[in-house]
Formats: sequence, C-alpha cells, structure tokens
Amino acid sequence: MIPTEASTRTTAITTTTKEPPTPTTAIYTTTTFMPTSTTEVSTTNTAASTTTTTSRTISTYDATTTTMNPTVIASLTPATAASTTTTTAPRTISDATTTVTAAATIISAAPTTNKAAATQTTTIPAKNVSVSTSTTTTMAASTTTYSIASVTSTMKSGTVLVLVRLTFQVNKSVPTAEEVLGAVKNHLSNQFLPQTYLDNANYITLANNSFAIELAFQITNVTLEETVSPNGALTFTSETYNQIQDSIDSLLYNIVSKPEGKQFDLPNATFTVVSNQISAGVVYAYNSADINLPSAFLEDVLQVSGLVMSTIAPTTTAAATTATSTAMSTTKSGTVLVLVRLTFQVNKSVPTAEEVLGAVKNHLSNQILPQTYLDNAKYITLANNSFAIELAFQITNVTLEETVSPNGALTFTSETYNQIQDSIDSLLYNIVSKPEGKQFDLPNATFTVVSNQISAGVVYAYNSADINLPSAFLEDVLQVSGLVMSTIAPTTTAAATTATSTAMSTTKSGTVLVLVRLTFQVNKSVPTAEEVLGAVKNHLSNQILPQTYLDNAKYITLANNSFAIELAFQITNVTLEETVSPNGALTFTSETYNQIQDSIDSLLYNIVSKPEGKQFDLPNATFTVVSNQISAGVVYAYNSADINLPSAFLEDVLQVSGLVMSTIAPTITAAATTATSTAMSTTKSGTVLVLVRLTFQVNKSVPTAEEVLGAVKNHLSNQILPQTYLDNAKYITLANNSFAIELAFQITNVTLEETVSPNGALTFTSETYNQIQDSIDSLLYNIVSKPEGKQFDLPNATFTVVSNQISAGVVYAYNSADINLPSAFLEDVLQVSGLVMSTIAPTITAAATTATSTAMSTTKSGTVLVLVRLTFQVNKSVPTAEEVLGAVKNHLSNQILPQTYLDNAKYITLANNSFAIELAFQITNVTLEETVSPNGALTFTSETYNQIQDSIDSLLYNVVSKPEGKQYDLPNATFTVVSNQISAGVVYAYNSADINLPSAFLEDVLQVSGIMTSTTAPTTTTVSTTTTASAFTTNFTASVMPITTSGTVVVFVRLLFQLNTPVPNKDVIIGIINKQLFNQIRTVTLATLKNATYIQLTNTSFAIDLGYQITNVTMVATLSQNDTITFTNDTYNQIQVSVENLLHNIVSQPEGKLFTFPNARFTVVGNQIMADVMYVYNEADNNLPSAFLQDILTVSGIMTSTTAPTTTAVSTTTTASAFTTNSTASVMPITTSGTVVVFVRLLFQLNKPVPNKDVIIGIINKQLFKQIRTVTLATLKNATYIQLTNTSFAIDLGYQITNVTMVATLSQNDTITFTNDTYNQIQVSVDNLLHNIVSQPEGKLFTFPNARFTVVGNQIMADVMYVYNEADNNLPSAFLQDILTVSGLLTTTAAPTTTTSTTPLPTLLLTTFFSTTSGGGFPGWALAIIIPCGIAIILIPLWILLACMLCGCCAAIRRRWHRRRSYNVQYTTRNGLF
Repeated sequence: MIPTEASTRTTAITTTTKEPPTPTTAIYTTTTFMPTSTTEVSTTNTAASTTTTTSRTISTYDATTTTMNPTVIASLTPATAASTTTTTAPRTISDATTTVTAAATIISAAPTTNKAAATQTTTIPAKNVSVSTSTTTTMAASTTTYSIASVTSTMKSGTVLVLVRLTFQVNKSVPTAEEVLGAVKNHLSNQFLPQTYLDNANYITLANNSFAIELAFQITNVTLEETVSPNGALTFTSETYNQIQDSIDSLLYNIVSKPEGKQFDLPNATFTVVSNQISAGVVYAYNSADINLPSAFLEDVLQVSGLVMSTIAPTTTAAATTATSTAMSTTKSGTVLVLVRLTFQVNKSVPTAEEVLGAVKNHLSNQILPQTYLDNAKYITLANNSFAIELAFQITNVTLEETVSPNGALTFTSETYNQIQDSIDSLLYNIVSKPEGKQFDLPNATFTVVSNQISAGVVYAYNSADINLPSAFLEDVLQVSGLVMSTIAPTTTAAATTATSTAMSTTKSGTVLVLVRLTFQVNKSVPTAEEVLGAVKNHLSNQILPQTYLDNAKYITLANNSFAIELAFQITNVTLEETVSPNGALTFTSETYNQIQDSIDSLLYNIVSKPEGKQFDLPNATFTVVSNQISAGVVYAYNSADINLPSAFLEDVLQVSGLVMSTIAPTITAAATTATSTAMSTTKSGTVLVLVRLTFQVNKSVPTAEEVLGAVKNHLSNQILPQTYLDNAKYITLANNSFAIELAFQITNVTLEETVSPNGALTFTSETYNQIQDSIDSLLYNIVSKPEGKQFDLPNATFTVVSNQISAGVVYAYNSADINLPSAFLEDVLQVSGLVMSTIAPTITAAATTATSTAMSTTKSGTVLVLVRLTFQVNKSVPTAEEVLGAVKNHLSNQILPQTYLDNAKYITLANNSFAIELAFQITNVTLEETVSPNGALTFTSETYNQIQDSIDSLLYNVVSKPEGKQYDLPNATFTVVSNQISAGVVYAYNSADINLPSAFLEDVLQVSGIMTSTTAPTTTTVSTTTTASAFTTNFTASVMPITTSGTVVVFVRLLFQLNTPVPNKDVIIGIINKQLFNQIRTVTLATLKNATYIQLTNTSFAIDLGYQITNVTMVATLSQNDTITFTNDTYNQIQVSVENLLHNIVSQPEGKLFTFPNARFTVVGNQIMADVMYVYNEADNNLPSAFLQDILTVSGIMTSTTAPTTTAVSTTTTASAFTTNSTASVMPITTSGTVVVFVRLLFQLNKPVPNKDVIIGIINKQLFKQIRTVTLATLKNATYIQLTNTSFAIDLGYQITNVTMVATLSQNDTITFTNDTYNQIQVSVDNLLHNIVSQPEGKLFTFPNARFTVVGNQIMADVMYVYNEADNNLPSAFLQDILTVSGLLTTTAAPTTTTSTTPLPTLLLTTFFSTTSGGGFPGWALAIIIPCGIAIILIPLWILLACMLCGCCAAIRRRWHRRRSYNVQYTTRNGLF
C-alpha cells in the first residue's frame, strides 16, 4: 500500500501466526487514500459466492481521516509458518507490554528463525516507536529467561483494527453516496457496542447495480496472548484469534440485524499481523434470506437502495414453528417472460427487416395461445447469409410454487420449471409449425430468476428436416428468405405410411461443383500469373471430359518458391440418389459420393497426365452440401515421381516454372519391363557443393576480416585436394571473442549412383553419401592439419538434395586438443587470433613413446580471473551507483589479500528493490597443475580447482565479513577454461543471518541500502555458548534454502471473440476498455491495468490484450547452493488463483457462476514472474457477464439476453452431419489452405530504465510494418509496446501467415481436429518468422520456444514468447539492432561487415564504417550526435548564402519602393505649382 504521508516509511515485518480460526481462502486487501482518491478493495466471500468488482466512485464519510486505520489486510493465510507483509500506517499503539524473554535472546534467535521459517530477518519495533522512523530499534524487555524448550506466553491488552465490507446487489441504479453515508452517520457514528468505535466509512460503487460500504472500526482493550518460542518468534495464540472472531461476529450481527432477529452464518474474518498489530477484515454480501429483522441502519440502506425486505420468509417461519426441518411451499400466480430466438441460414443475401417483421406483424401480433402475448420483436443480421428473429412473449397466470426452507430462502420447485418448459414448447411449436404437423425435438429453455421474476430463453435454429407443415408465419419468412420448403419429404412420408422405418430413396440428375487446387514447389522465383493462366487457357478452356466444363481459374502465389492454381469445374448430368428417412431428412447415398469421386479422379488425372501415363494415388475429395447442392474440393501437390507422362497443360506449367521433367524414369521403366519390382540404379558423374564452417573462440578481440581472409588466400586458393576447388570464402564475426570462416568448395567428378523405383522416384544410394562423407573428411582434415598430424573425430556432414544436386554442410569448432600439427592455413589463423598452439603435447608425446597410457602432469604458475557477484534485496528504492561504487572505492581498491587485485567494479540494478555488485579480481601466482594424456589433451587437476576454490572462499569472506566474524557456508564457484586461461565466477545473495560482523565495505553498502544490521548480535554471540553459534549455521548441505518475499506479477490476458458479423471498430473497443477497465482497480488481486490492445484476427474474429500488474504477491523461492533461484509450486498456484480471480472479474459479475479458466503459462525473467493466459469467449461459461463484457458483446453483435446464456447448445451442424450418416466411424481427412494468426511476444531485460514507447513503436513502423516476411507469407497486423518494470519491457507483434496447408480430421459428430503434421508445419513457419524478426538471413540458427496453439472455430492461433538472449544471435536483424541500440544493449555491429553477405540490410550501411569491434570505433550514441551535427555544419554556408540573397533582395525592394514614393511626391509638387 502506498503511504499517504511523506514521513511514513514502508517497513517489512515478518510475523508468524499460529492456527487462527478457520482461515478463508480469500485475499482481502484495502487501501484508502485521501477522500478524493481511489480505493482499492479486494474481497472474496466464499459463503455468498461473491467476488468484488472494482470501484470507480468512492466517497469518504470521515473527511479528516488521511489513511484507513485497518492498513493492509493482505494475502496472509494465518496457518502459514511465516509471511511477510507491509504496513504504512503511521498510528502507533502504546500498550503496556511485559515480556519474559531477554532482548538479546530475541535478537540472537532471529537468524535461526529466518533459516527455519524461510524468511528474511525479523525486526521488531519497540513500543511507542512509530514505524516511520528510519532506524530499527530492538524491543525493550524486562527479562526473565527460561531455558526450557516449551514456548512461553505473555498477556497484554491491545487494540484490533476491523474492516467490515458490506456488498449489496440492487435491481435499479445504485443509491448515492450521500444517502448511504447518511445512514452510517445516523446509526453507526455512536458507540453501539462496548469499546468498539467507528473510525471512518467509505462508499464504493462496484457496478451499475451493486455497491459496497466499508466500515473501519477499532475494538479496544482486547486481551492478546502471545507465545514466545525459544527461538524468539512471537505469535498470537488461537484463543486470541477465536476471541477476536467472536467480537467481529457480534459487531457484524449488530450492524445488520436487530438483537432479537434470527441467527445466521457469519463469514470468517481474515487476519493480518504487522508489528504485532492485529488487523482483521470481513466481507458480508447482503442476502435477504439471512435477516428477518434488519437493524435501523440496514433498513435505511435497503430503503434508499429500493430493496424492500420480503416478509414471506419470517411469516412462513413463524407459521411453521412446529413443522419439521423440511422445506415449506407457497403457491402464487405470476407472469413468465420468454425470449424466443429463431436463426436462419440462407443461400442468398438475407431478407430485409421490413420483410421479416412484416411476417411477425401479420401472424404473431394476435394472441396465438391463451394468456400468451407478444411484447416485441427484433430482427438481427448475423452474417451475409444468416439472420435471427427475437420474439419476446409474456405468459400470464402461471402457477408458481415456491419452497421456503427454514432459513428463509425462497426457490421455485422443479414442477414449476417443468410446467413453464411445456408452455414454451407449445409456444415454439405453434410459431413454426401447423398443429397437424409432425412432432420434433424442441430445445430446452434456460431460466433466470431476478427478484422472484422468472425469465426464460430458448434458441431454435431452423432445420427443414424438422418441419413438414410450416406455420403461416414461417412460410412467409421462408418465402422472403428464398428457402422454399421441399415437398418431397411430406409426400414420400404420406405415401409410405404403411412402409417400414427404413429410408426411402429418390433419384434425380444434377450438377456438382468441383474445385481443383494444384500446388507446385519450384527452385527459383515463381512464374507470373500470365504464364500460368496462359497454359490454362491454351489447354483447359475446352471440354476435356464429357459434361465437364471449366468455370474459372485462379493463380495464387504461396511463397517465393511455391504457387497454386485453382480450377473451378462443373460436372453436369450427375445422377444423384437421395434417401428420405421417415422424419423427412434428405441425404445423398454413399453410391452418389463414390460416383462423384470417380469423376473427380478422372478429371484430375486428365489435367496432369496423358491417358497412357502410369497410374498413381489420387487424393480424396472433400464434400460440402448446401441446400442440396453438392460441392467438392481436392488438393494435389505436384510430385514428379507420380507422373511419367505429363499432360500438355502440365508440361507448359513445368516449363515456365523451371521444373524440367526427368526422362530417366520412363526410359528405365521401359527397359525394365521384365524386371522384378526391386529398385533399379543408374550411375553418373556429378559435382557436390560443400560448405565448411570453422568457428574459433579467442581471448581478445577478434581478428579483422583482412587478416583471416589473407590466410585463406595464401593457403587455400590453390587446389588442396584433387578435383576440389575453393569457390569463395566468408568471414563472420559471431561475438566480441568469437568468429567463423565459411569456405565453399566444389568436389567434381563424384560418382553418383541413383536408384529408380518402379514408380519413377529417384534417390541416391547410401554408398554415394558415404563416399561424399569420406571426401569431406579428407578435405576438412587437410584444411586444419598437416598430413602427418594425429587423427581426430571429424563431424558428420548434413546433406541436401535440390533438383538432383547434392549439397553438404559441415561445422567444426576449433579445439586445440584435436590438432597437434596444424596446417599452414590454421597456423596463420591462430597467429592473427592470438591462439598460440601449445608445444607441450607433441614434446611429451615424443618423449613418452615407451610410457604407459596414464596421464602425465606439468606444473606452472598462472593467473586466475574471478568475478564475484553480490546481490542485495532492499525494502526501499535501491541506492545509487555512486553510493555503492563509492564503498567499493573506499574499501576494496587496495589489495585486501596477498596477490589479489581488483580489476573493476560494476553496479547493476536488478529491480526496484534489488541490485547487484560485480567485482572482477585477478589472483596471481596460482600454482596450476596440468595433466597431459597420451592423445595430447591438456586438463587441470582437481587439486588445482580445489586450491582456487579455497582462494575464492577466502576472498569472498574478506569482502563481506571481518576476519573475526563467524564462518558460514560459501557458494561454490563455476569454472571456465578458454585457451588454458581459468576464469571463475561466484554469486552470493546477501543474507543477514550469515554475517554477524560485516566488513567495512559491507557496512557502507548496507548503510546506503537502508539494511541496518543489528549490533546486538555480536554481543549475544560472544556471551552465548558455542551452541548458540551453531544455531546460526545449522549445517545446510546441498539442500535448497527457501526465501520469502513480496513482489509483483505481470499478467497478460488475451480475450478471443468469434463473431458471425464483421468485427467492431478498434476505437469502439478501446473506448469500452477505457470506460470499464482503466478506471477500475481489480482489488481481488491488487491488479492494475497497465495497457490494452485491440487485435483484429480475421473479418469475424478479434482479440483484446490486457496487461495487468498484480502487486503484493507473496513469493517463496528456493535458493540452491549455486545461487539458482526457483519459485515454488505454491507460489505458482497462488498466482494462478489470483489470475483466475482477475479473469472472473473481467468477464463476469461478482455473483456470476464460477467456471474453469485455462491455466496460465509462466515465464521468469530475472526474478520477475510473468503469467500469460488466453481465454476464448464461450457464451455457455458466463451467466452474468460483467459490464465490460456486456458492452463488448453488444458492439460485437453477440447481444444475448441475460436470460438465455447457455443457448449455444443448439447447433446448426445437424444438416452437415445428416450428409455423412452413411460413413464409417473413422475420421475423414480434410485438406484446405487457411490463415494462421501468430502472436509473438519479445521480452527484454535491461540494466537501465526502459526506452520510450514512441521510440520502440517508431522502430517497429520503420523496420517491420513495411516488410513482408516472404519466407512464411507473414504480414504484420499490429504491434504493442508493454513496459513490464522499470528495467524490462515487451513487444507484442500480431502476424498473419496466409496460405498454410491445413489437414484436419472430421469425425462423425462433425468435430474438426487438426493433425500433428499441420501443427508441426505451423511451428516451422513460426520459427522462420521469429528468425526473420530477430536475425539476419545468414545468422546462425538457434532453438526457439515452442508455440502454444489455440483453435477458435476453424482458425488456428499460435502464441510464442521469446526472451532475448545475446548468446543466441550472432547477426541481429536491423529491427533488433535498433531495439538494442535504444535499450542500451548495443553489442558489436561488426557482423554486417561480412564481405560476401548476399542480403545486406540497407539500414546497416551507415553504421558499418564506424562501429566495427570493441577495439575501437564510435558507439551508437556518438553517431546520433555526430551525424546531425555534421549535416548542420555542412549546411551553414548554404544558410549564409541564403541570408545574403534575402538581404540583397530586401534592399533592392526597399530602394524601388523609395523611388516610387519620390515619384509621387514630385508629381504632386509640380501640380501644385500650376
């Protein structure tokens, strides 16, 4: 909670409570600022199933109160062992306190408490000391020390702060703050219970029809019993909590009920202890069934709220005092509101509202059933070919039977609902059918009860199979809709009244529409539309099969190297056999579909092959039936192995595509007509392309391109092996200390053996690949080693075949242990790289030819580089770099240990409340023992590493502790060896329990950080026995250490909506978000909305991205010995609950039903947890949508009545399923080309404040919006910048990848499931897209995280999050370079200087010359200053010239003007003379 006074300092207090009474599962937190400020309130009442929404309007009763006395009632489960909370209340409670434990004992036991309870150090303010002071004072004590192990208790009298929250749901607009707070002032301002005082009251508007009253009380002179365990921890007893709970129950009961009223279940309070001050919070959602005699205060509130107390419950209860405990019933007559929704699917444009409502007026305006009246009718256009009619009826004089349980709750009986359902069935049947028509299954209605008023809703999707005799109303609607009723079904049914129940068939002749899609993969750029459509015109425009006509053709570019041709045909005079079941449903027989499949096979075969060509497997078609019109679609991906004699059309297409048909297959096939079915082989001589990549790791800056390519020119330009030629060489800077050389070779006259299977497919034999691998091994060995050098394991090559051309690639990372005699080329490269080959290995090997195989060792003296990282967690803002580095300069700049020198120091801000200090040391004259194995490999012995570890332990201990301080477990170092140079790194997270005597350096750091260590600990340590000292260092082995802290979680919520109409406008959605969400504080989880984005996915679907911060989340992490921080499952579970509460508040009213939300996906960046959750809106989930969701649904055209939230059970897919009733139970594959929506989230963690939003958006507009990602046909649709913390941010990019081939299986129940191959293909496209976003094309490939897939309707959406890691990317894209520059993560840009890069980005040309390597050159910020200044300097002469010209022009004009004036004067004078 943010303090309201500048003098109030936030202090973290760790307390331990012991089994308070029945802890609730809710989090209850409130924060109150000045009367004009906002109040955050977070409540969950498990008894009333009410979760709060957020306040927008707050009025304060006591205007003189600056802070709400209940401070914070945070997420504390009293049964938990320890919890850290924060208080800002400036009030000090001065109560007499008598303790039985010495102050020294308390302080000395505190570290042990921290170890056991997994919390930070506990500091206890003394009585009469405000927590706003900047120092920590130990508790005063009149001491009596007990040495027994049992806990001791003390009794004192204190004050408890109680926050009572009353929530009300009304049927009209909420009352005003003056009306409600007037009732508080009139009835609660006086003391109505002993020692209970009202501090202040707040009025909060939760929604249009709900509000809350917050009452802050103080209960004084409460007896508080504390238990003091031997380790000094103070907790209140369970009896204390039970006593306070009783007082709260009495308080709450008297607030809402008269003393003589009936008893009811009161909610449990939640307790929080901060600095031994108990605060309690309780939430009660008003329920009229609970209270039969409301208090005077509650009566006034109900009066102004329009909630009149029902007198049925008390009367019935009084009359049934002798009855049993069973429910009692009353009967009355009432009215039921019924909303009937009829939906229609048409084949043409929808009718007009006048036509449809005219039919309503003509036929339904009169009373169609007794006591049933039409209130109003509404016409709704759902899509271009669907519409709905909503009819609102009143059914009067309905007998309603209510049951009254002993607690006064009123509910309607199941017989009442059954009776209403029958009435609705009769009403719906008469609306759509004549009375003598056949019966059909009617959908169930959904019921809603508001203030004892029953409303029902029913949705019926028109199905011609249901109705054989439509009503006059329905006939008119069908007439204007173009839906003419089929008379076959009733006629056939009438003629078959004596027949059995088997289906009856009719035969007719019709037309089938066929869409053929041919896809091609090429090796060059795709042909033009004119070339391809010219081939269609030349060969397919005429009738290629009897009664088959080409309607139209379409050319589609799929990617740079793939395209498709779509051909639409009509097959006429097809015999169609329909089966008519007794219920009038019409479906086509399986024979009909088989006949059409044969026709499509014949059509497709003739399109791509000559008649005498070989047969091959043709793909199955997919069928669709709309209004008895059959349409079929088939997709064929061209495969040269399928077709040995292409048709004239296909030949032309292959010709313009550069796909020349191989003539080997048909020739061999003709020659082998007597051969068996085994594969046949041919042998030829060809060329293999080999790309060799050598990578090097160096200890200094990388060499220049000239130096490395000079070595290539000197040694590799000549032919180093027979028939092997170097094509080109390329130098690539990977990082500041690593580079690569890429060498492209051609190996000629390679014997290539191809196998030709009977189906004409050509593949190379394994012998061919083995032969090429041998050649590559020989080539690579000769590049890096002399022929007489030792053999070593060479990496395997990877092979690629494109148009029968074999290409191979091999990567070798240089390792000095592999090569004892480097080649002349490698020697030159090592020389310019500073990698001098060790001569120990060959010398020892030569001398030890008779030795055994055991390793040999040598000893030398060297230097070890040590990087010490100290991390600190503070309770206030982190100190400045000057303060921390000043402490380093004062205390560590001198030599603190022999032969140990500080190289440099670095200050790093990790978060708002944590920072790190990195200290780089050199330890000189370290004895290093190397072992040399017979194969020449050099490694350091374990004794060497142990010796270095001891030196690091001594160094770290002296950095943070005085020599006489206690010993504690120090973390192990991690070692890295590069070119025989040992580097070590160690991370230590400061823990006050470890150090009793901090060093002068650490004292200064703690001083500027506000972490004041207690000075009583050393006194206690010296006085105590050795057992006390051991208590501080309970031998922690490799087990992890728990750390508890309070932090912030960033939550990304994505809401997806699928519509039947075009999506609403972006401004409308953003306006709703601004109105409903930005002004609200989600107090259930202390969630604050930081940003919102609208994303249009398709024409009929959109998404809303909401970025929230949830504060004051208790996080428990385990810290292993290697300082790895891992959050516990309980932490993630707690965050999941908070996310679900947040989601429920966003989409549902507090009293709405609970439903299952998807699990969040968690990502940890540094110590920051981020949660990502996606929810696809489902009408069936939500019975009471929130005001925000209601507005979204309204503008989206999903305006459902609140009485029928679950009516989506009626599906319009019954017709489609009717067409496939004769299929088997197996699923049917469907292949189609569609669009995938990809959400890419890029996360960046910085060491300085994040860049400005406008800067990032400007980079995105410049680099991404104007680019088309052609690798995957991805188009950027939207982009969003999200600031996560002060030092981290995210970029959300929404892409569409078009023309993705999707294969789905369609089960008998019409469920569509996409195959794994589809998802794998999309994953590859997403990986390519991500690589293009963050890397240049020639950049190295690295592993991206897997995408998370969601299917909405038939639309696949992929969601992927990538946390930027510098080690992943050696050649960042222009976009990423700009982002890194403005973020301060500017790494070397030497990569763009690659001499043979084929696709340089123009945006990098400017920086190529200046920013080369770390050895020199200008940084990006210097360029930003120099370039504009240079331009301005160049333009100065032009400005001077322009000024001179203007001055000259002005002077000439001025002289001319003066002459004209003189003319006028002279002329006037002369006239005067005459």
